[in-house]
Amino acid sequence: MTVAPQQTVGILGTSGVGKTTLFNLIASNLAIQSGHITINDSKDIKGKISYMLQKDMLFQHKTVVENIMLPLIIKGVSSKAARMVSEELLEEFGLDKWANYYPNALSGGMRQRIAFLRTINFDRQWLLLDEAFGALDAITRRNMHEWFMEVRQKMNWSTLLITHDVEEALILCDKIYVIKGQPGKIVKKLDVKLSKEKFSEVIYQPEFLAYKRELLEALSND
Repeated sequence: MTVAPQQTVGILGTSGVGKTTLFNLIASNLAIQSGHITINDSKDIKGKISYMLQKDMLFQHKTVVENIMLPLIIKGVSSKAARMVSEELLEEFGLDKWANYYPNALSGGMRQRIAFLRTINFDRQWLLLDEAFGALDAITRRNMHEWFMEVRQKMNWSTLLITHDVEEALILCDKIYVIKGQPGKIVKKLDVKLSKEKFSEVIYQPEFLAYKRELLEALSND
């Protein structure tokens, strides 16, 4: 399984095939028992990857800007400097008016945006998304998809994402792997050749339906 620089790669598979275990291995939360994982041909991957879960994991007792500051504080940056950088980041993405709000005052989509901005402050270009949009309603999820497509280009992210949503995978990804079985094995690799220039038109391309049918067949076939 490979992810090229600035590429978004999706993993589709039913529950229990080991998708989250794979992410925990990549994030160095679990020790590798066999095989290898490399970034730019180096096995020294610890601390080089950001991992975002389905839950936004924002601290409820901290404001938006304080949540975004956390990666910088962990790195030893002073509170004053961390706040300045985080306020500039909020302004850059047009979210500065939310700086002093607490998470419980935000919508689900806004919370996910804030979680992404916190991820940006980790300053890592390799990103794992584990059902990061799964808890959102359909309209908010599509809005977040469009927002992510814009942000990933700006930040030059290389992303590996887990999803159960075939359409989400096709909208966001340049390549998709289907994993089945226990233990999980790759049963299909699909290179997605869709134009992503106009987000609203992606699902209306003739190839979209053909790709969707191909992935659903791979997921359902024994």
